[in-house]
Amino acid sequence: MKSKLSFFVLALFSIIQAQVPDGTKYLGDKEVVPPGGDSFRVFTEGNKKGGKFNNVVVVEPVYDYINTVNSGFLVKKDKKFGFLDKQGNFIIPLENDSLYYSYADEFFTAVKKSKKGSFDKSGKLMLPIKFDDILYSSAANSYSIVKEKEKIGIYFKDKEIKGDFSQITVYNNGIKALKDGKYGLLIDGRTVIPFEYEDINYKSDEKPLKGNLEYSQIRFAPRNFIVSKDGKFGVYDTNGKMVIPMEYKTIRYDEHRRLYFLTHEQNLQGLYIENSKVYLKPEYQAIHTDGTSYITLKKNNKYGLINYKGVEVLPMIYEETLYQSTNSNFKVKKDGKYGWVNADGSVLVPAIYDKLDNFYDKSSFTKGLLDGKYGILSIANNEIIIPFQFDEIYEYYDRYLLVEKDKKRGLYDTNGKKITEVSYDGFKRSDTEGSQMIFPMKDKFYSVLDKNGNLKYQNEIINVSYLHNENYWLAPYRSKIQAILIQKKDGKYGLLDENTAEMIVPAVYDEITQKYDPGETAYFIVKQGKKYGIVNQEHQIIVPMDYSFIDFFNLDYLAKHEKDLQFIAKKGEKFGVINLKNETIIPFQYNEMSKISNTNLYKAKKDKLFSIINGSGKPISNELFDQVANFERVNEYGEERIALTFKEGKMRIIDDNGNFKTQPVSMKPHKGFAKFDDLKMELIKVLDNPDDNALLEFAEKITPSEHLVYFLKNYPNKMRDEFKYISPEYEIQKIYEGLLKFKHSEWSDKIPEEYRYNRSHLINVMDYMTIKEGVVMNKRTTDWDYGSRFLEKLLRNSIKINGFWVSTYFAY
Repeated sequence: MKSKLSFFVLALFSIIQAQVPDGTKYLGDKEVVPPGGDSFRVFTEGNKKGGKFNNVVVVEPVYDYINTVNSGFLVKKDKKFGFLDKQGNFIIPLENDSLYYSYADEFFTAVKKSKKGSFDKSGKLMLPIKFDDILYSSAANSYSIVKEKEKIGIYFKDKEIKGDFSQITVYNNGIKALKDGKYGLLIDGRTVIPFEYEDINYKSDEKPLKGNLEYSQIRFAPRNFIVSKDGKFGVYDTNGKMVIPMEYKTIRYDEHRRLYFLTHEQNLQGLYIENSKVYLKPEYQAIHTDGTSYITLKKNNKYGLINYKGVEVLPMIYEETLYQSTNSNFKVKKDGKYGWVNADGSVLVPAIYDKLDNFYDKSSFTKGLLDGKYGILSIANNEIIIPFQFDEIYEYYDRYLLVEKDKKRGLYDTNGKKITEVSYDGFKRSDTEGSQMIFPMKDKFYSVLDKNGNLKYQNEIINVSYLHNENYWLAPYRSKIQAILIQKKDGKYGLLDENTAEMIVPAVYDEITQKYDPGETAYFIVKQGKKYGIVNQEHQIIVPMDYSFIDFFNLDYLAKHEKDLQFIAKKGEKFGVINLKNETIIPFQYNEMSKISNTNLYKAKKDKLFSIINGSGKPISNELFDQVANFERVNEYGEERIALTFKEGKMRIIDDNGNFKTQPVSMKPHKGFAKFDDLKMELIKVLDNPDDNALLEFAEKITPSEHLVYFLKNYPNKMRDEFKYISPEYEIQKIYEGLLKFKHSEWSDKIPEEYRYNRSHLINVMDYMTIKEGVVMNKRTTDWDYGSRFLEKLLRNSIKINGFWVSTYFAY
């Protein structure tokens, strides 16, 4: 309550401050266009202000201050305030020491010789200027609350309502107040609820005012009010009629549904439906509603339904009722069995089933259980769509129903047509955005189910996966060319078009390692034997199989032509740079080489040290280095890039022009994982390793090092404050201890199988990459928690910093 009260006082203070003209800054000549379309402009001539209405001068420039308020002009001259209408006529005389307007309640407060009065927005006097303060005044409900000699008074229009009032609550249609220790309600200047109640609320959780707050305002016009006296509750309407008798232990108002839930002695319940003014006496065991169409009643342990007009929809003869909103039909239970009926009580599905589930996909289907077997029924005609012979039936994405029998699975469509035999071990769906391709699996082999429900390549495929793109991301939902990687029984790889289910790259390659799909054409790095080349999605050879390594990483997106894109290749034992024309851009003369910027910068090593060279093979600096990190933008929108260089245990920052930006400081380069898949495979390896020291080495690789913390502290994302306080040594130890505990309490083969971690959560579910608020993160489409609270903290929301994947375990 304290926080709510503080908020209210602060809001009230802010409103008052905004209304005082002396606290308002003049913002210069300006135009105001109210909803009606008329325009008001304040203009300056000399040192004086004037006003224009629709570009015609209506207020001469003779005022010290002028502002547009409520389709008129509030003016100040010789320290006096007044108000003119849009024709320039005074409707509040220029004789007030201060004048301010309440937009919320549409009235002016005028101050003269420290006394206050009020005018409505047309300039009509509402209260004479004689009060110490005006707490509230409104032309809408004609009420005002004034303060005079530390006493609170209530006025209706210009007439005082006699009484010593306090604890006032103003509604849009009346006033609740405390008088002589009892609450009452005033509407239109008359008492409609007598001052004899311990409390009056329009809803059950409204609390009475406490402390020194003189009044509060609720911008709402209730139709009814809950009153309490001597531990009993009742309800009045705004005409002063008691619509619910004063006999209930509790009354709760559901403002959304306009229902009053009533609890009587012996906890019997009643109901008042506000919109239809229907009163149900307290004779029910329970009353509840899930929506805004029907109300469930329970009496004598039987359920029935009424609508919001109080009309019976279902008689109280059922053991259970459940409303299905999309079809206005109801699942009911009678004599221990389930069926479906409609809103007029007609039986749609007889109550003979042990279990019935809701309709599938807003259709007229329901899943039923009969004699221990599941099937699917049509609600429209009670026709059996899928026979009652299955151990389970699941909804499989939007198009299919997956049936299971004797641990084998099959697919039906939602019209009951059998799509596959019930002979498969499982089904795998493509995660490519827009793809409808499904891969049925039998005896560890996959087939292909195309978007039309046709089976192809039956039991020919041993693996289905995705290609890393030019950033080492697995991101099928960002692909322009929908091609999925398959491996056939002979171990050869190819690419399958997910729209046509045809092979666009035949399965003749020993590896397909990477893709680049900028638009109409996609390029794939393929391997035959020990040689790599590049083909496109039409299986045309773009770069022949002449190379021992090719890598698309860090392609230059600003290249004028795709064929001019530069990337690293290896011929024999030496690295160089080629393009999609198979032209040699940088000769094959380096023992080690990596592309470290998409602006065609490379780190290249001939002997023991790296140089940084540009796309022409020329060094940007004469310095040589032990290691060079990837270049990164200095800020999100700038073009300047920097990289961390390392030599003899020291780090210096260099820009992309070869200029050093900092002095040497002690720092070592990070050693970690460029691909998230490599991180996962290494995790499995170290958890299987009997030597626990392998866990410590892994923890070092996935913890932000000093190198990465440098970038984290400047990284453009919402977690940057936490990055400032990362201690690599502490975080490594924390991850190591977590891995050690997980290994010996959940992973180890020595743990009983029922308590052992199910490795399929880690091995069989793919992790993809996405960008969130400028940060590269991992993403799953299923199994987000990795089957373990610890692994969820360790792996979920991992981020890629300066080319390396690290855990955000430090954020926990």
